[in-house]
Amino acid sequence: MSKKKYRAYDPKARVELPGDLRRYLPRDHAVFLLEDLVETLDLTPITSVYEQGDGRGQPPYHPVLMTKLLLHAYCEGETSSREIMRKTYEDIGYRVLCVDQHPDFRTISDFRERHLPAFMALMKETVRLAKALGQVRLEHVAQDGTKVLANASKHKAMSYERMGQTEERLGREIAEILEQARQRDAEEDARYGWEGTGDELSEAEQREVNFRQARWARIRAAKAALEARAAAEAAAQTPVDSAQCQPPRVVGPEPPSTPPADVPPSSPPHLTLVPRTLVPAPAEHADEAPAVTPAPTEQYNFTDVRHEVVFSSVMTQ
Repeated sequence: MSKKKYRAYDPKARVELPGDLRRYLPRDHAVFLLEDLVETLDLTPITSVYEQGDGRGQPPYHPVLMTKLLLHAYCEGETSSREIMRKTYEDIGYRVLCVDQHPDFRTISDFRERHLPAFMALMKETVRLAKALGQVRLEHVAQDGTKVLANASKHKAMSYERMGQTEERLGREIAEILEQARQRDAEEDARYGWEGTGDELSEAEQREVNFRQARWARIRAAKAALEARAAAEAAAQTPVDSAQCQPPRVVGPEPPSTPPADVPPSSPPHLTLVPRTLVPAPAEHADEAPAVTPAPTEQYNFTDVRHEVVFSSVMTQ
């Protein structure tokens, strides 16, 4: 059996847009912590699924990349696969975590559903490790009150029984997060379609856009018609210059009045062709006429272009 091939993925690869985007994140950013935590986890339950294939087909995204992406998104409270996909383009942390790769929202959702039991265990282990490092607390903290549960509190210590209770609660909370992610993806699938990203216009919005575009085109056509009508009326009212009505002048040498001497008198008349040119009469107004703009009150009837609304005043006695 051939070894499964993955798309190239190097967590230490440079991400240039421009330069290395890791420089734009603080050294204690959650992305770096998550990368270190996931490297210590056993991802065999996930990677072994891919090793069972025959190696054919397009290389999938690396399971480590997908695991880090989902863990980071769910820890940040983002459960929508479409929003997670969008953040791989817009959020520097997501972009660094994915090394400038952008899994499709359907790939994200399918990965979670395919590896749901294993992913739930990995998420629990990740939270435990983060708590052991002092990065998270599994307690409710009161805010804007007179008493604050802080690290110096005497309740910081936890008994074995309390640990078991906290672990059970943690499992329930993680299951709720995953179920929330599944429900939100299902709602967005119903709203946007199986392949819709959420950026497309709805049917009602598309109808509104089509209506406004058609109306915009009709208004432009009506404006052009009014301008043509105003230009025709202006041309009809412009007096014609008498100089423009003069016949064209004939230039060139005049034909001879008498026949040549070497032609006998009894011969038929001899015709001499002389090149002559017709020159149109010069126009006094050679410049182009200025553009004619319709009056602001000029009307165009979209229903019947041959009629227009006429306002009349009614006098009452």
